[in-house]
Amino acid sequence: FFSSRRRHTRYIGDWSSDVCSSDLDARILKLVKINSIDNREGQKLRTILKQKFGQRLTSERPRWLLTIKLSEKKKQLGVKRDATTTRRELSVTAKFTLRELGSKSLRVLKGQSLSVISFSEVSSGYANMINETNARNRSLDVIANDLRNRIMLAIRHPQIFEQSAKN
Repeated sequence: FFSSRRRHTRYIGDWSSDVCSSDLDARILKLVKINSIDNREGQKLRTILKQKFGQRLTSERPRWLLTIKLSEKKKQLGVKRDATTTRRELSVTAKFTLRELGSKSLRVLKGQSLSVISFSEVSSGYANMINETNARNRSLDVIANDLRNRIMLAIRHPQIFEQSAKN
């Protein structure tokens, strides 16, 4: 089955070269507590994030709290004359809040990550279910990578918190 993959995120600037996976990054990301996320897809995203953050165990003293709300939309793309579809588009959006914990800190970073993936629709109901599941899993992985990079960038450069608070 063929699928195409497009990724859209909302942020200013190209910071991908500024984020690397050093030992310091790994230690910092272990201090981010990831709240539970509603529904099955939310729990999948949380598991992926915990893996990408290197969290086998929950940190006893988290320094940041990450809260995520996940939503998705499906849209028919390729429509034949007989009104049947040949392609579908799945959009998954993660709205997130990263809050620094501590009595003195009021720093908060808010944003969203969006992944849009299309997939083939065929005559088999089972094949369509598998295609949609695979598209959803790919979307969650794209979002997890984006969130990891953006959170690491915000922690490394605290002025981003201040910019987010003004918007």
